[in-house]
Amino acid sequence: MAVRDAPDSGAADVIALGEAYLASPDLPCCRIAAGGPYNTPQRETCYSGDAHGYIDYPAPAD
Repeated sequence: MAVRDAPDSGAADVIALGEAYLASPDLPCCRIAAGGPYNTPQRETCYSGDAHGYIDYPAPAD
């Protein structure tokens, strides 16, 4: 089942996206509904203490 279908189907009450959300901050509003593309998380920058890895992921092409 796709993440975008889970809430409406009743299959899940909560969905954790973790690293996928960190790599694609627009995940809930845009990428899930469009079926991607998804950025690959850069684990070495997650929770690194500065903005690197949070604001420099590429936005999806229109």
